Amino acid sequence: DYRLAPEVAFPVPFEDCYAAKEWVAQHAKQLGIDPSRLAIGGDSAGGNLTAAVALATRDRGGARVVHQLLIYPCVLQNPETGSYDEYGEGHVLTADTMHWFWAMYFGGQDVKDNPYACPANADSLADLPPATVITAECDVLRDEGEAYAMRLARIGNDMQLKRFNGTFHGFSGMVGAVPQADEALAFTVERLGEAFA
Repeated sequence: DYRLAPEVAFPVPFEDCYAAKEWVAQHAKQLGIDPSRLAIGGDSAGGNLTAAVALATRDRGGARVVHQLLIYPCVLQNPETGSYDEYGEGHVLTADTMHWFWAMYFGGQDVKDNPYACPANADSLADLPPATVITAECDVLRDEGEAYAMRLARIGNDMQLKRFNGTFHGFSGMVGAVPQADEALAFTVERLGEAFA
C-alpha cells in the first residue's frame, strides 16, 4: 500500500509506488518471479500513479516494465473536456469530487505541470512500455484517459484502448455482477498474457 493524501501529498504516494516497483525487481529471486516480466497497473488514482511510474522508470533508468495497465486513469488536473461537462454531476465520480481529490493530492503545491503529478503534462511519452487503457463511457475521466492513450499511440508506443459503453467509474471492480467488468478483465488478462509471452 502507498501512503495516501491528504495525510501525505505529492510526491510521496508516487515515490512510494516507484520504490515498490524497484523493490520487487531487486527482490525478484526471493519472490520467485522473473524481474524481466514486471507489469504495473491501477485504476483511477492508481492509473495516475501507474502512468507516472512508467514515466519515471524511463527517466530514471529504473527496473524495466513490460506493460502498463491504465484503467480510467486521471492524468490531467481539472481538464475542460466533454466528459467533464457531460458526466460531471449526478454520476459516481463528479467534477467537484475530482477537484477536491486533486487539491488533497497536491497539498497546496503548484505541481500541476510536473509529469509525475499529471502525466498528461509530460513533454514526451516516447519510449514507454506497451499500454492497455480502459475507459468507462459515463465517467468524467473518460476523455483525458482516451486523449492520453491516443498520444501514446501517435508517437509509436504499443497501445490498445477500449471504452466500455454503458459503464461508469469503478465498473471494473464489479466482476461477476456487471458483464462489461467481466469483459474488461478478460481484455486485461489477454493483454498481460501477450506482454509476458
